[in-house]
Amino acid sequence: MHQERRRLPLHTKIFIGLILGAIAGVAVHLLFLGPGANVAPEQKKSVADFIANYVAPLGKVFLYLIFMVVVPLLLSALVLGVQELGQAGRMGRVGLRSLALTVLLSGIAVVIGLGAVNAIRPGDQLSAEKRAQVLASASKEKGEEQLKKAQDKKEDPPLLGFIPQNPIKEAARALDGGLLAFMFFALVFGMALAYIEQEKAMPVVAVFEGIFAMSLKVIEWALVLAPYGVFFLLFSSISQLGWELLGALALYAAVVLGA
Repeated sequence: MHQERRRLPLHTKIFIGLILGAIAGVAVHLLFLGPGANVAPEQKKSVADFIANYVAPLGKVFLYLIFMVVVPLLLSALVLGVQELGQAGRMGRVGLRSLALTVLLSGIAVVIGLGAVNAIRPGDQLSAEKRAQVLASASKEKGEEQLKKAQDKKEDPPLLGFIPQNPIKEAARALDGGLLAFMFFALVFGMALAYIEQEKAMPVVAVFEGIFAMSLKVIEWALVLAPYGVFFLLFSSISQLGWELLGALALYAAVVLGA
């Protein structure tokens, strides 16, 4: 009788992609891009350009698919969650607690994250030369974004910074500093949805349920690409920076998990 073939679990595939990406990256660094590589400068530049223009973007496809649905997923999840709480028994204290806990727990998360990173400093595992190379690469990609962020910088007091004048604008910059304001909008929107008549609320609820389900489906598709994305991301980074990056990445992962 034909026995059904077992499939590897996703986390095993991601781990395999991680290991293979690290091995391939170290090999390319030693053979082509490292300081001891015995290749002509033109060949070294060609390999570096190929990795930057064709290999690295393949890894970012996975990340961009996830980032793409952060806003609709967050909006629909918060609106539906608050609306369901309201249906169980009008918001009152629950609504105020939700808003207060959102601000409090987000603040605690920021303090823990910044405290752990500044205490352990995983980036110090890299030499000054490697750090300069990483910063140069990051600044090249983020230069325009940082300029736009500086131009859009808020001048409101801290309290008003949580209340968005334009939630669509905050949604556009949710991954770059506007997340808390956008979450505030979603919570207030959900509270309002809980307070209006049920026959008016149900069509809106159905729309958000559809958005939530579609967002989860996109994430499911993205996770199929996760092992390949991890391979290409790690390969492109280590091939340029070498095995020294592995220690920093391992320490950084430990800091994230510990925090």
